[in-house]
Amino acid sequence: MRKAGELSEREFREVSLNSDLLPLVFRLGAPLAFYSLFNAFFQLLDTMMASHVSSVALSSVSYLSQIQNLILSLGLGLVAGAAVVMSRSFGEGDFEGVRKSFGNLMVLLFSVMLILLVMVPFVPFFLSLLGTPEVFIREGASYFQVLILSTVLNLFNNAYISVERIRGRTRRIMVLNFLVMAIKLSLTWFFVYILESTIVMIAVSTLISHLFLSVVALIFFRNAGSLFSLRVSSMKPERKTTGNILSLSFPLMFEKSAFSLGKTIVNSIISAFDPISVGALGVSTGISGLVTLMQSGFSDASTALISQNDGDGRSDRVVKCYFSVLILTLTVSLLGTVILFLFSRPLIRIFAMGRDGYDAAFENLILQVFRYDLFSCFPLAFNISAFSLIIGKGRTKTAFFISFCRVYLFRIPLLKYLLAYTSLGNEAVGIVMVVSNTLTAVLSSSIALSIVVRERRSHE
Repeated sequence: MRKAGELSEREFREVSLNSDLLPLVFRLGAPLAFYSLFNAFFQLLDTMMASHVSSVALSSVSYLSQIQNLILSLGLGLVAGAAVVMSRSFGEGDFEGVRKSFGNLMVLLFSVMLILLVMVPFVPFFLSLLGTPEVFIREGASYFQVLILSTVLNLFNNAYISVERIRGRTRRIMVLNFLVMAIKLSLTWFFVYILESTIVMIAVSTLISHLFLSVVALIFFRNAGSLFSLRVSSMKPERKTTGNILSLSFPLMFEKSAFSLGKTIVNSIISAFDPISVGALGVSTGISGLVTLMQSGFSDASTALISQNDGDGRSDRVVKCYFSVLILTLTVSLLGTVILFLFSRPLIRIFAMGRDGYDAAFENLILQVFRYDLFSCFPLAFNISAFSLIIGKGRTKTAFFISFCRVYLFRIPLLKYLLAYTSLGNEAVGIVMVVSNTLTAVLSSSIALSIVVRERRSHE
């Protein structure tokens, strides 16, 4: 159903291909950016509630969440690749191609969801296989089983969100996700502070909140008048359509999973040095994420616009879209870094308050990491903007290469060296974050600028 004031799918295509790009990226990206800000804030509150259980519980949640992200990334890579295919067809005006691509995406996605459901009974073995510390398995195996169920719903929900992004319905995305987060936060608060439950109930609150959005998505996908309705006729696998999706999706699946696996390896290295440092890094990343996730909101909107304009052969608009998102992400970085710098100390102190009282050592540990992590916001603005251009152009293998370098070349070797051969201790974790993010920004921006040069030449 279309609300009053919302453009139809065909009307939005005209806007995407002809409107001024900086205002358009801002208009479409602002709701996603504010949603991302709320999401990061609520994740911080969720982390705070986990820390209220215990510091071990917080570290378990931080560690296992990275493994969940590793699994989730496979499905998200599939959705992201399909979104590029659908956006290109949408920009070309090939609406039948949009329907076929969407139908084939859902067939592939349902297959991934089924595999995840089969995994649930074998979670302890799976965690052990990944080298998860025994203390985290004891604390979080049941928690992780519920997370797998949440991941199944999350994949379905992300397909819906991706569709709404292609249609320019970013305000709807913001409102629905705000409701999801409100449900999640309310239930987590009730389970942790009122019932004093374990971290398993934190995962249950996540499951219930994702279920709400899944119901909304099902209602939308039944709309026969939309290009993206679930039709039996369009859900018949076609070799060409499926091949197009997988050719773009596989590099993104490997990119996202390799990046998440790399973060899991980083957490393993840190946990071997000091298990509580995993929780400190999780808190630091969550706070700096208030800025970086807002940047991603503008990037997500511009990626769809770049694919649509690229599909219609508008190379000049592709370049303008890249610079538009770069301007917006750098602005967010400047404002966000100043605000977080001013309020970081009282914000971090909240996470040092648990059921056993104030933990000054844990607060100082977080500060050691955060003072470096905060200044990653500027290089990440360049990296996030570059990725919107690279993925929007369908260069998913390049995206995989950049993410691989970020973790396995720029981050893990340096972390191992600093922990083994210097006396920096936990401070090494923060140094590694800012160095790896800066080097990645240099690499991704260089590639993005080479694409800009080629696009300008093709326009001439």
